[in-house]
Amino acid sequence: LAGAGNSGIPHAVTRRMDNAIWFDAKLPAKLALRTAWSNGTEPANGARVDREFNTTLKYEDGPLMLGIGYDRWMNVGGVAPDVTQDEWLVGGTYDFKAVTLSLLYDKTQRKQPAVATRKDATWIAGVRVPVGPWVFLGAYGRKDVEGTPNDGRQLSLGVRYNLSKRTNLYANYTRITNEANAN
Repeated sequence: LAGAGNSGIPHAVTRRMDNAIWFDAKLPAKLALRTAWSNGTEPANGARVDREFNTTLKYEDGPLMLGIGYDRWMNVGGVAPDVTQDEWLVGGTYDFKAVTLSLLYDKTQRKQPAVATRKDATWIAGVRVPVGPWVFLGAYGRKDVEGTPNDGRQLSLGVRYNLSKRTNLYANYTRITNEANAN
């Protein structure tokens, strides 16, 4: 949670995009754009599932990184052909050298015919502290599902020991507290 995904923006959800086409562009004024399209997968029944469109705009200047993103996921998990999920997120990090702070806000809406539209909001605050070859990580987040008591909180702690530029050992601990029927 305290890190960043492929977009460079701390992300509340990690999901694989199969058969994706990516477009990356460096723009003027320290901006970067990433857009992706996935035509999804085709299970045995022939229905195309998990199609996805994703775009992020990132501003980076020295220790500051800010970003905004949008994701549209169609035929979610093959549950029903008309299930779509729209997600907006905004986040950023600031590197003070001794510590990096990150913050993310994510708003998601899932639509399915004949079922009430589900809306939820997630926020995550994170910290990253490098000490020699060690990196200590921490994050706290909350998810609020609109109109229900199905909310949740998460506390994550981690440590990483860098053996080399490309190899590290790590350990993570996460405690999730769900309210009502949250999952």
